[in-house]
Amino acid sequence: MSFVISGSLTYINLGLVDGFVGIWMIGWGKSFVVAYPTLLLLFPIVSKLAKAICKE
Repeated sequence: MSFVISGSLTYINLGLVDGFVGIWMIGWGKSFVVAYPTLLLLFPIVSKLAKAICKE
């Protein structure tokens, strides 16, 4: 997800400039450093919340 979003935002902000892929990869690396630990921390909480809301 962070890969697609960082690519989309790079394109929106810069367009197809020279070095686009390199700029995108730098942006993706930075976003992945934030996104992955956030996923690991929040997934159990969100999962429990969803199970509590959707009890059968």
